[in-house]
Formats: sequence, structure tokens, C-alpha cells
Amino acid sequence: MSDDRIKIEVDGQTIEARKGAMLIEATDAAGIYVPRFCYHKHLTVAANCRMCLVEVERAPKCMPACATPVMDGMKVYTRSPKATAAQHASDKSHRRPESRVRSVACPTALPVTARRATCAIQHKIMETSA
Repeated sequence: MSDDRIKIEVDGQTIEARKGAMLIEATDAAGIYVPRFCYHKHLTVAANCRMCLVEVERAPKCMPACATPVMDGMKVYTRSPKATAAQHASDKSHRRPESRVRSVACPTALPVTARRATCAIQHKIMETSA
């Protein structure tokens, strides 16, 4: 392991991550899915949706994976009862009417993507509206 790589544990699995990377980047690289709505690797981190909340050992409350830098030896739980409860509570508190989210999120492409059902935002809305 080089000096710019560290080891963390996610859901009992030890993974290597780049020092200073955000937790969501490390989990994505390891193929571990963390729910998200507002995160995209090419945008600035807002951490507004709170859907990526994960339990971090010794942290007093769940942390947003998109805005939490990895630390050597960190233990993270993405599917613990505490993490899933926080993710679901966040999902319900931020839910908006479907049409409002669509019009705010993709005003120019909506007619095309609505016919093809190819919009990632539409998929997320359908996933979280159930």
C-alpha cells in the first residue's frame, strides 16, 4: 500500500481508498452502493438530500458519504439499522411532488427523456416514490 492509499472497512469488507477521498467515492470504486440523489462526481458537493447517510463508528450521528473524507481505519456501515433509518427519514423529509422535481432538475430535456424513460432523475424519483 502506497502513502497515498489508506484502508477502511465498509460493511465488514476492507477496502483501499485514496487518502482524502470522499467516502462515497471510495464505496463507488469498491462496488459498494450508497443511495444518493444530489451527488455527482463532476459537481460540487452540496450534501443537501441526505440520502447518502451512513453510520461511521464512533460518530455521534450518521454522516453524509458525499461530504465525509475517508480516514485510515474508519469503519462504515451502509446498511445498518441506524443508517437505513436515517436514509429513509431523509428520503421522506425531502420528497417533492414528482412534477416539481422533474421541472427543476431537467427542464430542457424532459420531453425527450419522458418518452424514452432514460432520465436518471426520473428513475430515482420512481425508486424513492414507492
